[in-house]
Amino acid sequence: MRAVRSVRLCLLAVLLPGLAARPRSLHAGGTETEILRRILIIYDGTEESRDPRRTAFHKTGEMPLHYLGLDTKWWDADRGVPGEEELEGVRGLLLVFGDGKLRGAERFASFVAEQLKRGKRILFLGGFGFLENRSGYPISDRTQSEIKKLTGLTWGWEEGPLPKRWRVTKRDRRLLDFERPYRALKPSVFVVSKARDSEVSLSVSALENPRVESDLIVFGRWGAFAASEAVFDTGGGDYTFWRVDPFLFYKKAFGLNDEPAFDTTTLNGNRIFFSHIDGDGLLNVSEVRYQALSGEIIRDRILRRYRFPFSVSFIVAHFDPGLVPEASIPHHRAVAESILSLPNVEPASHTFSHPFNWRLAAADDTASKDPEKKYTLKVSGYERVSLKREID
Repeated sequence: MRAVRSVRLCLLAVLLPGLAARPRSLHAGGTETEILRRILIIYDGTEESRDPRRTAFHKTGEMPLHYLGLDTKWWDADRGVPGEEELEGVRGLLLVFGDGKLRGAERFASFVAEQLKRGKRILFLGGFGFLENRSGYPISDRTQSEIKKLTGLTWGWEEGPLPKRWRVTKRDRRLLDFERPYRALKPSVFVVSKARDSEVSLSVSALENPRVESDLIVFGRWGAFAASEAVFDTGGGDYTFWRVDPFLFYKKAFGLNDEPAFDTTTLNGNRIFFSHIDGDGLLNVSEVRYQALSGEIIRDRILRRYRFPFSVSFIVAHFDPGLVPEASIPHHRAVAESILSLPNVEPASHTFSHPFNWRLAAADDTASKDPEKKYTLKVSGYERVSLKREID
């Protein structure tokens, strides 16, 4: 199994340098066309985090772009507008803002209008986050009119509170109801498409007055607009689900036509199988069969039944009786050994003590730690977390 993995890694090492070069498409006549594949994701770092990796969109919305062969780069609009260097090789812009207020809103709105004139596709995801500056002053009517003319969109509601009850009047079933269905919700932003050549994929109207309509998903040659509630279902919990098919959604927004994409899931025409099992609940009592440990259920129902290669990880401290009381139970160790004895299992480490918060667990400043909170599993004599010990 290790030999196979080595071959795969060597193949990736050969292919990956080529990703730095811009891909080109060869046409029947022998001419080449450059394929722009970079998407510049623009966000407001004052809303969630300066670090894009800590934003909700990164956790849910970015992966499908990569699957389609697109490269992503992030820009914090609170820093101003991107320069020509940041725009080099960019296929389109993806604007993801949480509200409608932005530092330097007028300048940013002018930048958006300029990019639309240049033919850059823009996906307005969630709304228009640049209509007012931080003090609440709106951008100029001239700039708003320019963007409206370039997109064919109008926005804003000036007739009191929006109606509370709505119904769906238009729905593209090829695009909607991917992981979660869309049910008529009060629009978070009131938008109407007036361009004849634009495609409205989702529209709702007020039950009290059917003539009051709002378009929640619109595609055009300029890009796309989508209200956040039409795209994502947060459900009020820890997970976010897609209401739209993200792959079709992004293809339509950025004008993709099955261009070549680097596919890390396929090798010589065969689908690559990857598998890994974390060791968190290995010694928990199973909720499927209360007389067994979870590790036994996984061993009997998965690892022994399906002879695919698996890497199975363990929390290392769990198996040292001097460190964790549970490690002295012979049956726990026997279950782990029975799993490791299987020919299709490769052992892996799920860290030494399972840090719950790596940054705080490894902080040298113990004063920053809340004594009431646990930062790792309780391990005897292990007061200061060692990153080397956790990883090695």
